[in-house]
Amino acid sequence: MTIPRPDLLLGLGLTLALAASPALARTFFDFQLDANYEDNVGRAEADADRLSDRSHSLGAAVKSFHLLGDHAGVTFKGSVEQVDFARLDGLDRLNLGLGANLRYKPDLAYGAPWYGLNLNLTQSNFDSSLRDGVTLDLEAMAGKRFTDRILGKLGLGYNEHFVSNDLGPKVGKSDPEVFATQNTRLFAGLDYNLSNWVVYANYTYQVGDVVSTSTPTAKAIAAADAIWKDDAIGPSYTTTAPAYPGGMVGSMQQARYAYRIDADTQIADVGFNYAITRSTALDFMLRYVDVQGEGGNDYDNYSAHLGLYYRLK
Repeated sequence: MTIPRPDLLLGLGLTLALAASPALARTFFDFQLDANYEDNVGRAEADADRLSDRSHSLGAAVKSFHLLGDHAGVTFKGSVEQVDFARLDGLDRLNLGLGANLRYKPDLAYGAPWYGLNLNLTQSNFDSSLRDGVTLDLEAMAGKRFTDRILGKLGLGYNEHFVSNDLGPKVGKSDPEVFATQNTRLFAGLDYNLSNWVVYANYTYQVGDVVSTSTPTAKAIAAADAIWKDDAIGPSYTTTAPAYPGGMVGSMQQARYAYRIDADTQIADVGFNYAITRSTALDFMLRYVDVQGEGGNDYDNYSAHLGLYYRLK
């Protein structure tokens, strides 16, 4: 695992120091425990390369909220999260995050729309260094309460992952920065409130880079902008016929490679959030991802998420 970047560590420390300041309008701490399941962790097309796995994560965040006059407010946050997989431990990682969220509501009427800007930086340090790097995520959105139960939002986002490994030189398509991705997304969501329950649905349409890990195929190599051996996912094994009648059945090992391709991606989420107490909530979500990649490199992914959240004010 690589050492976390000192600039993000410094930023996280400054966020913690600011949060402790009594001059802030409001400071709170969030803690989370999550359990996840994915049926296609490597985002592969062929059934032989589809690997499922379970993961769990433990995270904490400190947030400080400032009023900016009567119509706006900004929240600064610093976070830390450890993610561990059951089988594919090369995907285990430590995430350090810094962020700022701005909200502006020009009209204070109950059903008036609000507007927001989100900026988040996350440094991820994996057990396998191929994916190590910093992710920049930007969002601009608008939201509105349609009734006392229904809330909606619509937004545009941009995401870029900057890879920071030292695995070798780039030669043609062979590129250790295969996980250096850029994409843009349009998203929408609806929440329906039922007393202590919130039922929600989200939809995202994304264009740009995706990375899929599989055994080599001609169409994947042709469509890829970058390729590199993926040591976190590991090799595949193919059964071979006996070399002679009555001989033993053999097994051939073949490495899996990560391919960065351009794709159109659709993501659909449905879930619910249940407020157990004023400070504790349970969240359950199902996600479906459909990717239509360049050159006919298509795949889908199903996942389930269960989270327990606690806020200390």
